[in-house]
Amino acid sequence: MIELYNLAEKTYADLRAELMAALPRFTRDWTDLNYSDPGVTLAELLAWVTDTLLYRANRLPPQTAENFLRLAAGATRSEINRRLAELTSATEQTAYVVQPLNGGNPVVYTLYHDQALIDLLLYLQSVEGGTAAADSIDLERAVQSFWDAPFRATTSSDVTQIAVAMTAGVKVIPASGFAPATSGEIPAYARVARVFVDAQADAITAVLITGREFSYAPVAELSSAARVVYERIRKDDAMALVQYSELIRVFDAFCEPRRVLGAPFRGAAPVFTPVLLEVDVTAAPFIDSSVVIAAIESRLTQYLDPITGGDAGAGWPYNLPLLTEDVRRILLTVPNVASVIAVRINRSMQPGLRAVIGATTALGVSLAAETSGSYFEGLLQLERLIVAIFPGGVK
Repeated sequence: MIELYNLAEKTYADLRAELMAALPRFTRDWTDLNYSDPGVTLAELLAWVTDTLLYRANRLPPQTAENFLRLAAGATRSEINRRLAELTSATEQTAYVVQPLNGGNPVVYTLYHDQALIDLLLYLQSVEGGTAAADSIDLERAVQSFWDAPFRATTSSDVTQIAVAMTAGVKVIPASGFAPATSGEIPAYARVARVFVDAQADAITAVLITGREFSYAPVAELSSAARVVYERIRKDDAMALVQYSELIRVFDAFCEPRRVLGAPFRGAAPVFTPVLLEVDVTAAPFIDSSVVIAAIESRLTQYLDPITGGDAGAGWPYNLPLLTEDVRRILLTVPNVASVIAVRINRSMQPGLRAVIGATTALGVSLAAETSGSYFEGLLQLERLIVAIFPGGVK
């Protein structure tokens, strides 16, 4: 939620102190800052005038803020319903079909092209109808939220905000058959979580990265007490491809009215490059190796995650390959890891060498086929993780 400043929270003394502290940044010749200095008197006068102006601005009546809300929404009381009908008409919306993970019936969500203005008009309607308090701070926050939501995609930041907001929040689920219209949030695996914008001279590509989660399970016949082999669970991969295709279609339709001067930009699914990672470490004395292995698996899978991974915790950077130094550094942050003996990443992950890329990688690839293909691209997709614990610090 946007937090607005209390304009009258600074006193005359605060303003005077800030103004006097700022003077040396503009001139080094003004050294007499005593109360008798006429320049100081002028600075104090400015601080006093600012204090009174802030006091008056902070005491604007709710009616003034409400009029400002009407101006920002571009509608008076008699026009609200008409504007809402226009913004929610069939030509101003796109249907997004989401396939449930449990294999049930598809769910259709309605994505309105200008949800920010609809939200502002609905809030104005509630204020006009008396169902929402006409509080000045709430009114200003509603207007600020509307202004912060871009409609035209003129910058990479605009494209990112539009793509994320497109599937965020509560959406309308239209009536179907005997089922009445409802509302709900789009599930994370079908919702845009982050965007990589590839801006070229002739086009802008928005790579849409959803909140799809990758899960892992140990392979029983390949694991032991001191060496566990984890493999990615791929049961939802085929559905993920179908959902990405639908998401791209919706994004392109959703953004059609947002183009500026015919600027070409389109949505795209992320490319995933498979990773086979093997690590050998030593653990602190008298520590159960299974506990350390589980902690390593949790830390590494989180670090390589497309949504929560990377050093900033905002998702693994797009088109950034994985280095052994990265893995070593992360392993040494895992509790009870005494030392790192070896880190082995499939050769295709090393910069300048080859890896499998393309849409088929979302379905998973065989380990034998993994060494062919093109250069590394897109996001990491950890396919296999092998964690081994060795005693004594040497292998």
